[in-house]
Amino acid sequence: MGVERPTFVIDEEGKLVKEWRKVRIKGHIQSKLDSVMAMGAQ
Repeated sequence: MGVERPTFVIDEEGKLVKEWRKVRIKGHIQSKLDSVMAMGAQ
């Protein structure tokens, strides 16, 4: 099994905006940051 590392994006109002489950550490931070930045551009 192992460790599950989910990531959640929550907006200013406390609403869950996006979630990723069972992520891999390598490259995770940059790819999720890019996703969040793209969401802000919409």
